[in-house]
Amino acid sequence: MKFGVFYEHQLPRPWAEGAEEKLLHEALDQVQLADELGIDFAWEVEHHFLEEYSHSPAMRQMREIAEKSGNG
Repeated sequence: MKFGVFYEHQLPRPWAEGAEEKLLHEALDQVQLADELGIDFAWEVEHHFLEEYSHSPAMRQMREIAEKSGNG
């Protein structure tokens, strides 16, 4: 059986200075830990035109994940 993590970044209002950057960096840290623990997959959702859910630049985020994990 294989396991994965799934990310749909949500950032409700009010938005504080640096909150979006913090959200994305924390997700990167979590995926890196998941990789170290042997988790097989990381899934990333990208929404458009939804203010509280459009915080996931999926392609950039996945590239950074691949670089950090050595799976790129």
